[in-house]
Amino acid sequence: MAAAAQESTDLLQLRVSELCTCPICREELQNGKLLPCHHSFCLECLKKLKYKVAAARFTYTCPVCREPFSIPPGGLSSLNNFFVQCVLEFNRGGTSASPNV
Repeated sequence: MAAAAQESTDLLQLRVSELCTCPICREELQNGKLLPCHHSFCLECLKKLKYKVAAARFTYTCPVCREPFSIPPGGLSSLNNFFVQCVLEFNRGGTSASPNV
């Protein structure tokens, strides 16, 4: 029974770690941003991606699932990051439910 509980805990930790890792740079999310498809990236990685693609485009695709998304009027910085910040806080062992957004 204890082995099953440990295996479940390890799996949870692995999944949380995956949520906290940027698929572009493979580092812990820095100023993480959540796309409409629910994949998360570092703000700087998204900015670099935007400039690698034609800068005049209005629609981009998620590097993970290829789901199209538009950059909001406020720019990439205005993408939601509340969920991302909560997961990062949890992964770091914190208990804050209201991170700075």
